[in-house]
Order: sequence, then structure tokens, then C-alpha cells
Amino acid sequence: MSNRTPRCIKMISFIAVCLLYFVWNPPAAFAESVDSLLPERSEQEIKDKWSQWMNPSSKGQTVFDETPLTSSPYRAGKLNEAYVQQGLDATNFYRFISGLPGDLRLDPSLNEQAQYGAVLVSTLGRLSHYPSQPSDMDKAFYDKGYRSTTSSNLYYTTRSLDSNLLVDSVRAYMDDSDDKNIDNVGHRRWILNPQLQQIGFGLAAHQDKSYSSMQVQDKSRTNTIDYNYSLFPNQGAFPLEAFKSDYAWSVQLNPKRFQEPALDDVRVELIRLGDQRRWTFDQSTQDKDIEQLHFNISTINYGNNYAITFRPDDVQLLKNGDVFKVNITGLKKTDGTPADISYQTRFFSIDSRTEDRVSGLSIEPREITVQAGDEIAMPAVRAYTENGEQFSMKSGFSYTSSSQLIDVRNGKIKGLQPGIAKITIRYEGKTAELKVNVKPSTSLTDIGNHWAREAIQWGVQRQMASGYADGTFRPNNEVTEAEFLAMLFKLYADTKILQQLDQEHPIKIEVWSDKYYRYARSYNVDLEAIKNKKLRDRPITRQEVAYIVASLNGRNYADRQDAIRYLLNMGFSTGKTAPTVEGFAGQEKLTRAEAVAFLKNLYEHGFELHGRPEAFTIFTDNEKNGGFPDYTVRASFTSDHQLILKGTFSKIANRTVTVFVNGPAPKQKQLLTQTVTGDAGGNFTLTADNLDADKLIINIETEPNYLYQISVDLGRVKMNEYRK
Repeated sequence: MSNRTPRCIKMISFIAVCLLYFVWNPPAAFAESVDSLLPERSEQEIKDKWSQWMNPSSKGQTVFDETPLTSSPYRAGKLNEAYVQQGLDATNFYRFISGLPGDLRLDPSLNEQAQYGAVLVSTLGRLSHYPSQPSDMDKAFYDKGYRSTTSSNLYYTTRSLDSNLLVDSVRAYMDDSDDKNIDNVGHRRWILNPQLQQIGFGLAAHQDKSYSSMQVQDKSRTNTIDYNYSLFPNQGAFPLEAFKSDYAWSVQLNPKRFQEPALDDVRVELIRLGDQRRWTFDQSTQDKDIEQLHFNISTINYGNNYAITFRPDDVQLLKNGDVFKVNITGLKKTDGTPADISYQTRFFSIDSRTEDRVSGLSIEPREITVQAGDEIAMPAVRAYTENGEQFSMKSGFSYTSSSQLIDVRNGKIKGLQPGIAKITIRYEGKTAELKVNVKPSTSLTDIGNHWAREAIQWGVQRQMASGYADGTFRPNNEVTEAEFLAMLFKLYADTKILQQLDQEHPIKIEVWSDKYYRYARSYNVDLEAIKNKKLRDRPITRQEVAYIVASLNGRNYADRQDAIRYLLNMGFSTGKTAPTVEGFAGQEKLTRAEAVAFLKNLYEHGFELHGRPEAFTIFTDNEKNGGFPDYTVRASFTSDHQLILKGTFSKIANRTVTVFVNGPAPKQKQLLTQTVTGDAGGNFTLTADNLDADKLIINIETEPNYLYQISVDLGRVKMNEYRK
């Protein structure tokens, strides 16, 4: 006994300590792993349903028993029964592979309603759930169509009727991953609504487009489906034919089993088991400006459920046998207890002939320049599939170079010695080549204290200007017309029209400046030196510069001084001594330093190349008073996140309009809504500070349901001219 007593005392003390620990440090709440309660489908089940529901050909099939009329006198028309059946079959296929019963039925009254909706929406030439009534459409017809469009999925296409457009529309609804729909995947959620039982389809062709309406808001199902959540793609086997790498993954939560999820709480982890590649999605994902990457929580009641949507970046091609594991935390059941979701999806190909394969690679730009001693990032690599799709690549490809002129590692290219090198990119047996021009390190000896030193260095870095062989720039030398054109077009060398000219219509260069005068001619800039090459080497005057720049910005002024006024109004120039025609000093010659500084200012104020019109451009009274041309907007988004928006719309003269400022796609988070008032000429200005985004999408509502849009990146200026 004497030996056991101390041990008992110690044991009691230990238990007491443990009890105190749990009193003061309660254990974290245990999160229950919740099952969907919906079945996984086997490969064979899916293949059987694919053969039954998705294989029939539509070529040569009758589309309409009664063709609709999409202009007065309007007629709803009627689809062929077999044609509509294929739309129903496709819908049931997608529900079946998602674990839901594939037992939807067509309702004749919903088919009829959808026909009215398809005809109505076709009159707009675009999709709208709330279309206005055409003046020549009967009110009763319009009301039936409006009842359809406000309760349906809508779709349009320019495809011919050789394929079943109803099947195509269902595929598009299940994709739902474009910038406008990815946040909510609402079309997908209506189709996967467990309460859905009856649907209807409508189709109408107008001009070169076909419009479809799908009635999907029925709730007539009597046999209740017991489920906690549904998945797309579903757990278990899932066909590649129904899901692509750029599709959003979605989890539809039953609101009777889960509390409304919060973006701050939910975290999703996606793991590709083959290579253990991991993606993590949470609230911070929305702030990352990464192509394709997406995450959102939607509590809008589409399909009578909540939704979690996520899409990884750099997935590349989904392949037969790819297995992904998904872990979702931060959810709560309706009783308040925490819940997790965990599942695996294994992709397989129903028909190996339909599996996506890479058909080629591209790299843009295909040629880059780097100075010896400097580094530059590897340009974007894109892969193209046999079915015409494409995707960007950040990993998975290899690149090699045998050149001693460059060093390539970690996605960076470093120039070592002057010369021309090549890099070969390889992926899935396909290759692409990148040409690298390594330029000597530039150190100009005569710009040290020059007023344009910064602008000259800027121009040299962009390869639009260069020094002489003796290491000088000679900034005070007069610049010739040919030299000015060369500088300008080199600055805008990545313009698609210029690149297409070089690629598709090469010419024999007899004089070095032929290339740049050819560009000028392609933009309809009228220059005597295009034909008379002797005039190319004469010094250019400032007024001639104004004419060239105004012409390349889409203006054709009868009075050359109006070109000067245009540059001053647009902020493309501040003049030589004052922002006036006289202060512009149009008859004086332009120096090399002035040319580079002027072009730098053009670039930083949003100048873009446009063709000079044949007809004369009217210089309006508003412009004579210093305003922009009508229908012109300039957005400046400074590096300290300040937006300065300036524009002119004559239609808003003495009127107040609304400006909406959002963050970048796909979320387009609302940052600011503000009204502005146009003056007597329709000029307006808006200034806003502390806009937390790297890119802004700006919409100006000049009239109800009519928006002008302009987007601008952080630290840049963007100018739009909405020409008729």
C-alpha cells in the first residue's frame, strides 16, 4: 500500500491538470465531412447515356414544323418534335452525370412560351432578359415573349442549323465560364436545380444569328431529391467531353442543409494528384490579376441553391486519367456546426477521338530585344488544340538555347553579348521559336545634362530611337520627316495592322525609309515624300508633325492649324512656349530631342493609330473652346491609384449622367458609382482617389440601358473615340 499511494496522488494531480487545461483551452470545433448524398456515375453508365442522348446527328433534320417570323407580322412558330427532343436529351445527360435524375420532361406550353421569347429577343440583335417592346409588335405577343425572357436561359449563335442549336445552347449554359457569368454560373445552376421537372425550348433566326430560349424555372417536381450539395464536375468518373480546362468548377449547396456561405470563411484546395500541383482559393484570390484564376461565393438564388465557383490557372489540357482532389472548409450546416466537403474527380474520355490534343504553339511577341547585361521576362506561350481552342501556359513546357549570347533560366532571358540568338519552346511534341536580339549596352555621352535626357533614355530603351556609332545622340540636330516617321512607327511596332502588313504583304525595301512611308500610306496619310523620295531627308516642321499625328489619330482637317489645336486640346502637346497655336511655333524645325519628348508624351496620353478619313473633319465650336471632339473619353489611372476621367458627349450637355467604376474581370468588383454633369458643350470631368485595383473598367451611362465603356491599367492613360 505504501508503494501505491504516491502513484494515486500523482494520477489524481495529472487528471486535475488535464481538466484545468480543457477548461481554459477548449478544443477546436470538429468539422463534419459532409457527403453529397448523390450517386457517382460509373464510366459505363456515362458512356451508355452518351450513346443514348448525345450521339444522334442533326444534319438534314427538320428544325421547324412552323417557321417563326422575326419581323412584322410576327409569328412564334413551332419547333420539330424530334429536334426539341435532342435538347431535352442533352439537358438530361448533364443532370445525370452530375448525380441528379435525368428524368426531365418537355412541356408543350413551355415550348410555346419559349418560342415567343426567342422571337422577341431576336428583334434586339442581342440578349436581354428584359427586352423593350418593338413598336410594330402586338402587345399580347410581346407579353408572352417577355414572360419567357424573364424566366429563361438565353443563347445566341452565328452557327448554321447543321448542328442542333438547342444542344449547343445546353453545352454553353453548362460552360457558363465567360467573364459575365462565371461569378454565379446561373444558367448551369438552373439546369442542375433539383426541383426542376419540366422544361421548354424555343428557337428563332434573325439576320445572321439564331436565338434560343430555354424555360428552366419550373419547380413542379413531386419526388423530393435528398441531397446536401451537387457538383459540376461530379465526384468519381466524369467525361472530358462535358468539361474543359477553362470551365469553372462549381459546388451547389442545398440551403436547407447549409447556412449562407461567407467569402471571408470559405477556403478551397484543389490538388492534381498526378503531379501534386496545388491551387488554393480564398478571398485573396479575387485580388490576384492572374489569367483564368477565379474564385467566388454566390448567394443569389439561381437554381434554388448557393454556389461556390473556382477555376485554377495554368491547368493546360485536361487529360484522360487526370484525378483531382477537392477540399472545401469554412462551411456551416443550418444548425451552426462546421462542415467540410472533400471529394475526388477522375476525368476520362468517352471517345479517344474527341480528346483534345495540342496542334501547335505560339509565342507573342515572336521577336524581342534585350540589352547586354539586362534581363527580360519570357513572352507568353500559348498552345492551340485540334478543335481550335487555345490556352496560355506558365509551366509544363521546356525551352532551350545553344547560343552563348544569352542566358535563359527561371523564365528570364539575360543578354550576355551583342548578336542574334534563338530559343526553342517545346510542349507535347510541338515547338515554337523566339528570336532574341541582344543589343550593345547603351551609354550616350552627350545627354548628361540635357533637358530631354530622361525622354531620350526612354526612347532608346523602347528601340524607337538610337545613338550614333560614336556613342552620341546629338539631341539638338534637326530631325527629318523620314526619321520622325521611323521613330513614331517603331514606338507603335506592336500594332496589329503594322504587323499584318509586314507578314502578309512584304515589299522590297530600296531605301531604308520605304517601310515607314508604306505604313503612312496604309493609314491614308497624304505625304509628298511617299512618291518623291528626295523630300524625305528635309527637316520636318512642327506644323507638319501636327498634321501627321492628327491624321494618324483619325482626323482630316482642311485648316492645318486645326491639327495644332487638336493636339493641344487632347493633351498630346503643350506647345513650345505656350499651349496656343502661336506658342506651338508651327514653322520651326523639330530637333531629335524634341521629337523623342513629343512621342513620349503622345504615348503616355493614350495616343493610338487610326486611319485618316477621306472626308474633311469638322472642327467643332466646342473644340474651338478647348474641348475634346464629340464622343471622346480619356481615362488616366495614376500609379497612386487616382482616376482622372475626362470626356465629351454632346448628348449630355447640361445633363447629369452616372459613371460606374469597377475592378477588373472576372469579378469586376464595384469601386465607385458617381454622377457627373456635362457643361453646355457636353464636357465633363471626374476625379477619384484610392481606387484599390490594378485595372479599372469604367462605364458611362449616357442614357438608360446605354453604356460607353473604357478600361485602363494602373499607371497608364487610355483614350477612346467612339466613331460612328
